[in-house]
Amino acid sequence: MLTRLIMIGWITLASSAFVSLAVAETPQVAGKPTEAEFPFVAEATANDVFVRSGRGPGYYHCGKINRGDRVTVVEEIGGWAKILPLPEHYSWIHKNYLKLNPQNPAVGTVTTVGGETVRVWAGSDYIEPIRSFSIQVRLNDGEVVELFDPAQPDTGDYYKIKVPSGGYLWVNSEFLRYVGPYEPKPEPEAEKPEPAEQKPLTLEERLGVDETTPPTPAAKPTPPDKEDEQEDQGEETAESQESSEEAKPEQPATAEPSKETLYLQQCYDLSEKINAELKKPITEQDYSEYKNQLTALLDDPQAGKADVYAKLLLERIERFELAIGVSQTLKEQDQRLEQIKAQIERAHQAQLQRIPDPAEVPLFTGTVRPSFVYTGRTGQRRYLLTDGSGRIVCYMAPAGPEIAGRLEQLVGSSIGIRGNVISDPKALVTVVSVTNIVTTE
Repeated sequence: MLTRLIMIGWITLASSAFVSLAVAETPQVAGKPTEAEFPFVAEATANDVFVRSGRGPGYYHCGKINRGDRVTVVEEIGGWAKILPLPEHYSWIHKNYLKLNPQNPAVGTVTTVGGETVRVWAGSDYIEPIRSFSIQVRLNDGEVVELFDPAQPDTGDYYKIKVPSGGYLWVNSEFLRYVGPYEPKPEPEAEKPEPAEQKPLTLEERLGVDETTPPTPAAKPTPPDKEDEQEDQGEETAESQESSEEAKPEQPATAEPSKETLYLQQCYDLSEKINAELKKPITEQDYSEYKNQLTALLDDPQAGKADVYAKLLLERIERFELAIGVSQTLKEQDQRLEQIKAQIERAHQAQLQRIPDPAEVPLFTGTVRPSFVYTGRTGQRRYLLTDGSGRIVCYMAPAGPEIAGRLEQLVGSSIGIRGNVISDPKALVTVVSVTNIVTTE
C-alpha cells in the first residue's frame, strides 16, 4: 500500500511537469474527421508505441504496438486515447477474492466480505502485481471472470485474468491515425444443410410395390381361435418389453472426482466457514478446527492447486488469531490497570486516615512566657508564645477564665494552642484568642 501511494505521488509530479506542454499543444489522432464519433478504429504510425495503464507518461506500460497495429478508441482526453484492451493484455486480482470453479478451473467467481468491491489492477510484464497502482475496474461479489491462462503457475498472491468489461488502456494520440468507424463483428450464422435433390417417385414406389416381384393374390382370412389370439398377444407384449429395454440407452458411468477437486471444494467450504466465524465477536472466534483441517490438507502430496488455496487460508487465520491475541492482551492489561487503580485508591484512603483532623491540629506551638507589656493593669492580661530561640511567635489572649488559669500554670512549658486570630493594630505580632490548649511535653 505504501509503495502504491508513493507511485501515485510520482504520477502527480510527472503530470504537473507536463501541464505547460499540454496547454501549449495537445496532440490528437491524425486524420480524424471533425464529425467522427466514438468508438472508432485507429492504427499505430510508429513502432514500439507504449500502451499504458493510465492517461499520462507517469503510468507504467502494459505492452507495445507497432506500425499498422489497429486499436479501438472509445474516448480521447488531453492528447491520450482510451482504447479497448487487445487480446494480449490482462489484469491482476488477488487470490483471496477469487473462488475457482472445481469443474472448470479456468473460470472464477468473485468473493467479498461485507459487500465490498474488489479492485482489479492493470496487468504488465514489466511491473510486479504488488507494485501495480492503476485500478482498471472494481468487481462486485458473485461476478464471474476468466483466467488469462488456466495453466499459470500457482505461486504468488495474484491471478492473471482476462480484462473484465469496463477495463481500458491508454495510448498517446500523437502516434495514432484515424482508420474509420468501429464496426462490431457480426456473429457467424449457423450453416443450414442443403436439402437433398429429390427424384420424382414412380407409381410403384408411391404404391409401395416392388417391380421385380409379381403381386400375389390375398389369402382369405380365417377366424383365429381365442386361445391362439391370447398367446399371440402375450408374445407381442413380451417382444415389446424386450425391445423397450433394448432401446434404453446405457447410463454412462460417472467419473470419480479427483482428490485435488475434493480438496478445492473443501477449501471453498472452509473459506465460507472462516468468513462466518469472522462475523462473531472477537472473544467468541475459534479457528483451531479449520486450522487443523488445512494443515492436514497440506500434508497430502496429492493436494495439487488446493495446496496454494490452503496456504492463503492459513495466512488469513494467522492474522485473525494475531488480532485475537492482541485483544486478549489488551483485556488482561485493562484488568491489571483496574487492579493497580484499586490498590492506589486503597493506599490513598489509608493516607487520608493518617492525616489528623484539622480541628485538632495546633495553630501555633512553643513555650509559654509571661508578657511584661500586657500585665492586666491596663487591660486583659496576655502571654507570650516563643520558639526555641526565644523569638515571639504570637501573643495569647485567654478566651475565658479557665484558659487564663491554665496559661498561668503552664508558664515555662511547651504547648500547642488552637483558637482565633484577632486583629489588634497596636500589636506588632499575631494575637490569638486561645480556646484550647494541647500540651506537647
